Amino acid sequence: MPRTGEVDLRGRAATTVMGAAATLAFIGLSLRFGLPTTAAGFLGLTAFVLLNLSPKLSLCVFLSAICFVPYWWGIDLFGYVPAASLISLMVFPGALLRAVRGGNYAVVAVLSIGLFVGLLVALGASIPGHGFVLLAQWVPAFFVGYSLTTQVGIQFVRDTITIVFLVVALLAIVEYLADWNPYFGTAPATEQYLKLGTLQDRGGITRSEGSFAHSIALANSLALAIPMVLTSRFRPVTQATVTALIIVAIFTTFSRSGLVTAGLALAFTLWASHGKISRRTRTTVALGVLATAAVALPWVEGVFNAASQEATRSANHRLRLLELVPYLEAFGTARGYHETAGVFQWFGVVSIDNAFLRLAVNFGWALGSLFLLAAAWTVFRAVNRKANSPEIALASVMPALLTVALITQFGILVWFYMGVAVATTELGRAHMGGLEHEDSREPAFVGQKGMI
Repeated sequence: MPRTGEVDLRGRAATTVMGAAATLAFIGLSLRFGLPTTAAGFLGLTAFVLLNLSPKLSLCVFLSAICFVPYWWGIDLFGYVPAASLISLMVFPGALLRAVRGGNYAVVAVLSIGLFVGLLVALGASIPGHGFVLLAQWVPAFFVGYSLTTQVGIQFVRDTITIVFLVVALLAIVEYLADWNPYFGTAPATEQYLKLGTLQDRGGITRSEGSFAHSIALANSLALAIPMVLTSRFRPVTQATVTALIIVAIFTTFSRSGLVTAGLALAFTLWASHGKISRRTRTTVALGVLATAAVALPWVEGVFNAASQEATRSANHRLRLLELVPYLEAFGTARGYHETAGVFQWFGVVSIDNAFLRLAVNFGWALGSLFLLAAAWTVFRAVNRKANSPEIALASVMPALLTVALITQFGILVWFYMGVAVATTELGRAHMGGLEHEDSREPAFVGQKGMI
C-alpha cells in the first residue's frame, strides 16, 4: 500500500496535469474559434459538471430559470429551447438513467408518450415543432422533477419551492405597484418576444406577468406552489404569510383561472390535512387567507366588472373551440389546422385556450383523452385524501387547464410537478415498506414546529 505522502504527491501531479491540459485546450480552442466562443463553451462544461454533481444546486438553478428568466431568453437547437429547458437538458441524461433504473410505471408511460410523439413526427402526422416542445421542454422537466426529488427528498423540494415562489410573489406585487415589468423590452428582435412581449391589461389595468410572459401562466404557477408551501417545514405563521402573499400576487394578475386554482389548492390541502395538521396551523392559514381575500376581492371585482365584455368574448371563444372537436384525428394533427412561421389557424381560431384540446389538436384525440383521464384520476385522489402535495397541486390546476394551454414556463412547471408527484409516491411506498429514506414521509403537514 502506498504511503500517504506518495498518494498526496500523485494527487497533486494528476491535478497539475489536468490543469495544464485544460489550459492548453482553452488556448488552442481560443485560437481556433475565438475567445468568446471558447469561454462560453468552458462555462457551459463547468455548469454541466456542477449541475450533475449537486442535485440541490440543480433544483435551485432549474427553478430560478423558470421563475426569473423570461421565456424569450433561450437558444435555437432544431427548435426553440428556453433557459429552463436548457438547464433540464443538461441534467437529463443522468435523470433519465435514474428514472429508468427505478422501473416506475409512470416513467414507462412518459417514455412511451415521448416515443409515440416522435413516431408521429417521423411519419409526418404531426408538426415537428409541436413534437419538439414536448420532447425538449416537457418530457425532460418530468424526469428532472422525478430524479431530483428522489435524490434530495420531497421536503427539500417543498422548502425550495416555498422560498422561490415567495420571491416570485413579491416581484409580482412590486410589478403591479410600480407598473413596471423588468423583462419588458428585452430581446425585442427575437421571434419569441414578438409573440409574447406585449403586456396584457384587464379593465384598463396592466396585469402582472413576471418572467412568465403571460398573466395566466404566472397566476397558475403561483397557485401550484400553495400545497408545497403548506406542507413545507416552515412554521405555521410563515406558511400563512407566504400563502397570503402568493394570493395577493395572483390578484395582481387578474386571472380568474389563477384564483380558482389557488382556492382549490388551499381547499384540497386543508381537506387532505385532516388529522395530520394541528388546529393552530389550520386556523392561522385560514384566517390569513380570509383576511387577504376580504381586502382584495372588492378591488378585483371592480376590475372584472369593467372587463365584462372581455369575459363574454372569452366564453364565446371557448364555446367555439368545443364546436371544432369533431375535426380531431385519432392520431396526428387535427383536420383543417394550418401553421406558417409559428402562426396557426384552425377554421378561423387563432388561440386554443385548453391544454387537453391543444394536445389533441397536436397529436390526436387518443393522447388528449389519455391526459384527460390522468387528470380526472389525480382529482379523484385529491378528493379522497390519497394525493400527496404535488398531486394536490396538479389536481388544483386541472380546471384551469380547461381554459389555458401549457404556455411558456407554466407547461414546463406542470410536467416538473408530475415528476415530483411520481417520485413522492415512490418515496412514500419505500417508507411504508420499511425502507428508510430521508424526507420520504408524505404528506408531512408541519404543525407544531418548523424552521422560521
